[in-house]
Amino acid sequence: MPDARPIQLEGHAEAQSPEIVPDVASDDPSLGNDTGALQADRSSDRAASLPAHLPLNLDWQLFDHDSRAGRGYSVLESPDGEYYRVGSSESHFIASLLKSPSVEAAIAEQARHTNALQYSSILPLCQWLASIGAVQGVAATAKKTGADSKGNWVNKILFARLPLGSPDRILQKANALFQPAFSIPMTLAGLGLALVGLLIAVSNWSSFLGSFEGLFSPLRGIWLLFMWIALKFVHECAHAGACRRYGGSVKQAGIALFAFMPVAFVDVTSSWKFDSRWKRLHVTLAGIWIELVVAGASMLVWFYSTSPIWQSFAADLVLAASVSTIVFNLNPLMKFDGYFALADITGIDNLHQYGQHYARYFGKRFILGLSASIPELPTDRIWIRVYAVAAACWRFFALVGILIGLASLLEGAGKVLAILGALCFLLLPGLKLIQFLCKNYRGGELRPIRLVLRLSLITSLLVGCLFLIPANFRHTSPGIVEYDPPSVLRAETEGFIEQIFVSEGETVEKGQPILKLRNDELAGSLRELAARREQILQKVRASRWNNDDSQLEDKRFELEDIQNQYEHLQQQHENLTLCAPHAGRVVSRKLASKLGTFVALGADLGAIGDEGKKRLKLSLSSWEASRLSTRSQKMARIYIPGSASWKAEIFRMESRASDIPADISLTAENGGCLSVLQNAENDFRLLEPRVTAYVTLSREKALTVHCGQRCYARAGGWGRSLGDEILALILQQTPAKISWPGF
Repeated sequence: MPDARPIQLEGHAEAQSPEIVPDVASDDPSLGNDTGALQADRSSDRAASLPAHLPLNLDWQLFDHDSRAGRGYSVLESPDGEYYRVGSSESHFIASLLKSPSVEAAIAEQARHTNALQYSSILPLCQWLASIGAVQGVAATAKKTGADSKGNWVNKILFARLPLGSPDRILQKANALFQPAFSIPMTLAGLGLALVGLLIAVSNWSSFLGSFEGLFSPLRGIWLLFMWIALKFVHECAHAGACRRYGGSVKQAGIALFAFMPVAFVDVTSSWKFDSRWKRLHVTLAGIWIELVVAGASMLVWFYSTSPIWQSFAADLVLAASVSTIVFNLNPLMKFDGYFALADITGIDNLHQYGQHYARYFGKRFILGLSASIPELPTDRIWIRVYAVAAACWRFFALVGILIGLASLLEGAGKVLAILGALCFLLLPGLKLIQFLCKNYRGGELRPIRLVLRLSLITSLLVGCLFLIPANFRHTSPGIVEYDPPSVLRAETEGFIEQIFVSEGETVEKGQPILKLRNDELAGSLRELAARREQILQKVRASRWNNDDSQLEDKRFELEDIQNQYEHLQQQHENLTLCAPHAGRVVSRKLASKLGTFVALGADLGAIGDEGKKRLKLSLSSWEASRLSTRSQKMARIYIPGSASWKAEIFRMESRASDIPADISLTAENGGCLSVLQNAENDFRLLEPRVTAYVTLSREKALTVHCGQRCYARAGGWGRSLGDEILALILQQTPAKISWPGF
């Protein structure tokens, strides 16, 4: 078999399963000088005679650009859009066949080149050309490779594709737009915009993280799903546009299901015809580039917007367009954009196959302890071996994650598919591994005791690593410092602030006036009641003078009713002056600016408290509260700007979540991080219900913080590793599992 193989880029990134990869021959360029990687035993082929004529199909094309670029091979394109890499020696012979009337003439023609193909390698090359359908009148017999020709039915369900035709005609009309959009200046400008967005995110990290409160709510999850689908459509359009800009064609586009997640896909395999690998690299990374541009623009919207709704929308767009594309698309361990980019940069197109071969060798040699020969690699670089092991581990954990996600998100149907996937991808390979071990044991190559010790050591190391991995990567929850107990100054009647007797932060004594309200309507009502009271008193005197006992009794009852109303309004009038309920320090936001403003009944005007008695009022998400409710000791790590963080215990937590903010200063409308909506009554309501929790401060700590100061808490799981979480879960469920019948 010559140094030739299919180069599959169908679907480009998202449309391929990591396991759908053809097993092909070596593509080491050094083999192209003589034999072109013809390494199999050809003794039977050499005995056969060469055909006199080998007419090639004229609709096949040979591109020699990579040889000019110093890559040492060319690309052969079939009418069906499949591409095969051939060595320079084979390339010269194929070109000679196209120009010569016979095989012997072609041999003589290509013999003039310094790297002429050896005579013993010509017959296998002719047979390979016939097998792929490149010879006129000969049907192709070689097995197709690619995503559609390999894999079981579960694999096809999890990674299905629905082609929708070729968008090439539409792209051709839009080529005038693609030329400037994917030019070098625009590419650099887009990267600059993404960098600006990154700098904004880093400089406003706490506020930016606050925009993701309630990220895992059902409504927001659905919105993120549609946003992700739209971004992937734009992603694939960028691949197609960049390919079209350099003269390539997009023969197919459609929808792919990646573990039932709908994404778009395009076929940009024609990029292998480009005369520069940097052009192919641009096509490969165009999708990632456009998503980073969207992330940078969204970050600017988040920074300059004052609306919490727009900020939440922009933050979600940044998350979907940056984190997902970096973790998945740019990840070279999966056959997505990052893998193809690495192949173009290094010139090793079959890196996935080399990785699989070396991973099998690594497992046999270093995990099972069996004797195995190291596979042939294109180079002896250590990074290829590291890549092979890392890719194998990533595929395993990614597959397990997909199966867990299916079981969690799709309920009954997802659990059925997860079980079937586990049978096909985990259990069946496990059974084959057991059969392989039994075969080696019967052959005397496997030593069970050594295998058990080796696996025990590896398992111990892996379990030990679990206790080094932090279990809590979540952002902090907001809170505020308040007095314990909080002595809140509330308006006992409505009115306009007429006078302010103290300043913010001033220490006052018990009963000292704080501010005075003015209520003209209340004052008018008092005057009217006083006048009516005087009139009734006159009638009472007249009844007594005339000895009219019946009228006297009626007027006394009327006078008593008027007197009660007057005393009630008089009490409200006295309450217009707010006094300190006890000695302490006055805390109020912008107290002086409230002069002349209207105050509603029960409005919060400030607080007075003891500086040595304070507590933290935290606003936790429902998920965090549920985690804390399962722990006997509810701990949190507290962060207050300007002071060192410390560990504290949550002494009380509300039993139910509420959409009323724990404190109005924590809302986005007042500079906080909680997103709220304003209803018809002008009250603020949280977008997602939250649970209020309290942390008591010691006197020493209370004297170092100020009432009304914002704080942040990392509640639940702080300082705990992933191993601690798993161990705690097992220990909590063990008593429930140990139950004896009849007891």
